[in-house]
Amino acid sequence: VTTSTDHGYNVGDGIKIEGANESVFNDEFEIITVPTTTTFTFPLVTGLASATGTITVKIAPLGWERVYTGTNKSVYRSLDPVSTRLYLRVDDSPARTATVNMYETMDSIDTGTGKSPNVYWSKSSVASTAAHQWHIVGNRKTFYLMIEINLSVPSNLGIYYFGDYKSFRANDPWACGIGGHSTTDPAYSYSSISMTQSNGTTTGLYLARGPSWLGGAVSFAFYGVSRSIYGFTTSPVSNFPSASDNSLHFAPIYVFDTAWRGLASGYFMSLEQMPFGLAYPNKTKFIQDGKTFVIFRAVGSLAAGLFGNFAFSLYEGDWA
Repeated sequence: VTTSTDHGYNVGDGIKIEGANESVFNDEFEIITVPTTTTFTFPLVTGLASATGTITVKIAPLGWERVYTGTNKSVYRSLDPVSTRLYLRVDDSPARTATVNMYETMDSIDTGTGKSPNVYWSKSSVASTAAHQWHIVGNRKTFYLMIEINLSVPSNLGIYYFGDYKSFRANDPWACGIGGHSTTDPAYSYSSISMTQSNGTTTGLYLARGPSWLGGAVSFAFYGVSRSIYGFTTSPVSNFPSASDNSLHFAPIYVFDTAWRGLASGYFMSLEQMPFGLAYPNKTKFIQDGKTFVIFRAVGSLAAGLFGNFAFSLYEGDWA
């Protein structure tokens, strides 16, 4: 594909092409090479044809709608009829950190019921117009947004979450959560946040309702491995690479409030911790147990110099 202007795409980006007279091109694809700033390639499963028409390309949408808008504010909702379809309100007015909330119902940009406590999604460690890298991974029910908060630590991605998780309870209408910072304007991604380390801290994380389905939003925790019980530890420390096969391994992340509620949709953690600078680059593809994962870098503790990778499964069965 040759574009009329710089496209800004990278290998691995999901794109949607529309407007071609030949239907084989009107679909969603994954970019496999980017030879220049105005060219990219993707695979076709059918015979190659010349493309004609008024053709457009954009990043493939996840399948969400913008329900309400206001000045520097928007409300989003999944289009999937079998999702919880709870609401995400984003107030992007502050210079460095957006304020986000989960609602059960909404009837305008500023009013609704079942509002969660404030959660914060940081855009930058300082107020400026400098560009920051960002990534989004998700589907029609759940997404994870990753932002480079501090330009001096490019691997220091903040990870934010909204949407449905894989509930252990069948037909759970409240299997939805929101995650981010518990305070505004953090200097680094791990400040007042539990999502990067998946260590069980409940700051900045809320589910729509508790296990009884009564009341409102409750704090929850992400656990990358099971908690210790009766003196048996289930959280051993292993350094990268694994001594068994010189590789990296991933484990599912569990959702817990006062009970084990389910699995995080598509979200996995690396079992090996890495010395400074050895974590895999963002958007690296990795195959484990026959499934493909795309991984991103995260810092666990700047003082300790420990880095790691969080991973997202590209297997649909791992998502809600």
